[in-house]
Amino acid sequence: QHFETKFFFLTVTEAQKNGLCFQPPISGQCYAYFLKYYYDPLQGRCREFVYGGCGGNLNRFDSVKECRRTCGVS
Repeated sequence: QHFETKFFFLTVTEAQKNGLCFQPPISGQCYAYFLKYYYDPLQGRCREFVYGGCGGNLNRFDSVKECRRTCGVS
């Protein structure tokens, strides 16, 4: 379990360093309807948005749990 904790902090540090968690939500150029989550740095929480299925950026997660884990939200 100690290893998992260290891994978690490495993941958060990398995501923050690369700016992943500070990118705006982008639906992309396709027209599908997928509910995804992105980290909103102004509110300090993960929020839902509609992803079109292609394009966009890396601030896009399949679950709120994955978003929180990656961007360091407790």
